[in-house]
Amino acid sequence: MGHLTDREIEVLRLAAEGLTDSAIAKRIGITERTVLHHVSKAKEKLECRTRPHVVATAIREGLIE
Repeated sequence: MGHLTDREIEVLRLAAEGLTDSAIAKRIGITERTVLHHVSKAKEKLECRTRPHVVATAIREGLIE
């Protein structure tokens, strides 16, 4: 598994809280497209196919709470 960046972890943490891409983008001052990019890179690094799977994997691996 690849190492996640601090921003990827932050985006996954907010996604785990149930925030939409739009809300995540607003909260941390990036575009929705950039949110999607971070989620996509995290899915690739953690070898996950879906957003719920990458969030669950990040929780299980102790990357987010």
